[in-house]
Amino acid sequence: MKPDMDQSPERKERHKVARRYKRLGYEVQENPGPDLLPDFMRGVTPDLVARSQADNVVVEIKQHRALKGSNTLVGIAERVSGHPEWRFELVVLEDASEAPLSDAGFQNVLGAVQTATTNGLSGMACIYAATVLAQTVRDLAKRNRISSWNKSDRSLVAELGFKGILPDDLVERCLSALALRDDLAHAGGNLPGLSDDDVQDLVRSCGMLRDFL
Repeated sequence: MKPDMDQSPERKERHKVARRYKRLGYEVQENPGPDLLPDFMRGVTPDLVARSQADNVVVEIKQHRALKGSNTLVGIAERVSGHPEWRFELVVLEDASEAPLSDAGFQNVLGAVQTATTNGLSGMACIYAATVLAQTVRDLAKRNRISSWNKSDRSLVAELGFKGILPDDLVERCLSALALRDDLAHAGGNLPGLSDDDVQDLVRSCGMLRDFL
């Protein structure tokens, strides 16, 4: 049997997520075929499906760049949201070599945010917006010759504030946005109480931050 030589970050993360769910007692299928998917997922191949008696999860694993201008994930999340016994989990991977986000790319992501919001997917919309904010933080750090190697998004925001590049109020907005992103990641993309106002506040924070580029 030919060994599997695919060592992409997505595949490594998929195995990691699969192991996590298996340890929790779930039945897990990676890249499941149509016969292993519920009817409402027909025509879609998610990265991973995990099932248990109390919980069923559809997992997608994407690089930052894969979120730009694509509504595919919104469509998957919308399908899953219509079935209370299922939930959607999005895992976003960092890409240290990623090129700065262009104005066109920013507008494309805002389009995806709007689509998710229109479809009642506030959690997904916040993930899109917070992902853009995190990349903008890294773009801003690079422009100001601040090394981002092995630094978290939060530590970069704090350093940008300490050096006087960002005002204190924007630092607080960015830290709050990143905390929300992390909470959403831990909750599988769904947090009770999220509203359209939360989404729009994140979008405003993104716009304010990009004004410093």
